Amino acid sequence: MNMIDYDKLISLIKETSHSIRISNRDLIRRLEPQFQEFKSSVNHTIANSAAGGWVVKWVANDNYTSPPIDCQPDAKVIKHRNRLSPLLGEEICCSEWITINQDQIDAFALVTNDDQWIHVDIERSKKESPFRSTVAHGLLILSLVPSLRAVQNDPRYEGARLIVNSGFNGVRFIKPVKPGQSIRVRSVLKGIDLGKRHLEVRENIIVEVQDGARMIAQAEVVFRVYV
Repeated sequence: MNMIDYDKLISLIKETSHSIRISNRDLIRRLEPQFQEFKSSVNHTIANSAAGGWVVKWVANDNYTSPPIDCQPDAKVIKHRNRLSPLLGEEICCSEWITINQDQIDAFALVTNDDQWIHVDIERSKKESPFRSTVAHGLLILSLVPSLRAVQNDPRYEGARLIVNSGFNGVRFIKPVKPGQSIRVRSVLKGIDLGKRHLEVRENIIVEVQDGARMIAQAEVVFRVYV
């Protein structure tokens, strides 16, 4: 039976290991230029892709905004903007008072299917509501803002072909309105944005109730003015 020479075996393992390390270093040295070229190519591709926009879209998600389409505003749009610009930050409307009644509240509840008892049940509201009365829907008050503001009758928009409500921002209902109370709108011009054939006008709106002129609602209203 042959005996294993452990000294020779250990020596052979060390020699083989040393040879492998030398081979690996030589392989790395030979391939290093190719690795560097590959790395440079990958970095260049990523940079070009980012410049092209898809990486930005992926990373930024909702913060990404497509570049605006180039459109030079019409001369009429610029003329209307110049007419309004000096009024930025100024109060430009204080409406007449209108009175809210229970018939309006009932009609709004019927149209919207929002017939919660605090709006339509007079007797129950007297007993159970903290307001001791029915109250108008907040959205009813908001829906009256365009007619109270009456931007279509504002002489500063004379010559506009069409004015439409574009939206409301930051709506807050602060106090309830009871039947029999009167409200009005006050408006401050906040901003003017230009399109090719329209202006987008933003106004800060507050709604006041007559007894003590208390603010009961506020919002930013956006009008689109076509010229």
